[in-house]
Amino acid sequence: MHPSERPERRVVVRNRGFATSVEAARFLGVTRQHVAKLIKDGQMPAKKFGRAVRVPWAWLIEQERCTPAA
Repeated sequence: MHPSERPERRVVVRNRGFATSVEAARFLGVTRQHVAKLIKDGQMPAKKFGRAVRVPWAWLIEQERCTPAA
């Protein structure tokens, strides 16, 4: 599928700088558990805000730009 043919992803952004694990999973098209594993393994940057873990939106957007179209 050509990148211009991809369906537009709609993500509700509550905090402009950081995404929840659920938002990150929806954005990347993976499960929340997979996002948690990537964070635990150090493959995805994350920051703790109290008990909540957040992923930088800038990193997520950069990953989508770098992902080759299948």
